[in-house]
Amino acid sequence: MPRWFRGRWSRERSLRAGELSEDDLCEMGDEVLLWRLGRSADPAAARLARALSERRLWKPVAERTRGHVLAEQQVTRSVDLLGALMADFHYDAPGRMAREDRLAGLLDLAPGDLLFHCPHHQMAMKLAEILVFWNGSLRPLKECSDDELVGAKLRSILDSHQRLWALSVYLNPERMERAGAVVEACEGQFTFEPARRERQARQFYRGVLERLTRERGMGVELAQAERAVRIEAALEQLLPEDEAQRSRETADAILERAFGPPSA
Repeated sequence: MPRWFRGRWSRERSLRAGELSEDDLCEMGDEVLLWRLGRSADPAAARLARALSERRLWKPVAERTRGHVLAEQQVTRSVDLLGALMADFHYDAPGRMAREDRLAGLLDLAPGDLLFHCPHHQMAMKLAEILVFWNGSLRPLKECSDDELVGAKLRSILDSHQRLWALSVYLNPERMERAGAVVEACEGQFTFEPARRERQARQFYRGVLERLTRERGMGVELAQAERAVRIEAALEQLLPEDEAQRSRETADAILERAFGPPSA
């Protein structure tokens, strides 16, 4: 994971908590900023800042590339997929952090263990804006395509830069045993094709409910078939909830209604 990314995530946490302002960031050097972040009242921000100082890198476990997005766009015409991903994971930092924390709770991870990184979809395209002298005037390089040879080469360069874009998922290296579950969770977060999204959500949340009942000792006295029926009933109560409300707390409450309080 790039060091600047984890540092940015920690800054966003502290900015949201009101511990830092944009003016503070302009005045601080890297060492002072890390020192302040490491003493944040937000445990996740402080932990990430300390990990950055100690060179402990979060590991990439999943990604959604531009190719994946364009392929899905071919069968999903009701949504601008790239625009939707940018809105959810790039422009809306508070919403992205809330999503990270909600999924972390469902996966038995701590806040900050699971991070999303969504760069701007025009990343690495500064080359296209470079001013060059062409046909007697200055113009952006991307507009110099009227020559057959130059135009073909230019399109190749710009296309290769665009293909570098990806929405990436990073996981605390100490929690890599949850990598498979993280990948499964993200399949439902990154797709907008209705049938696939519903299928992925059903698979993921069923797995969450099954794990929680095992860990909390719920329904151990029941026959396996009866236990499965109650888990499915709990799933049918959880799925209609708004996605932002499908949290660990909501899942726990639904399971307690289905099974009663957990065993001591």
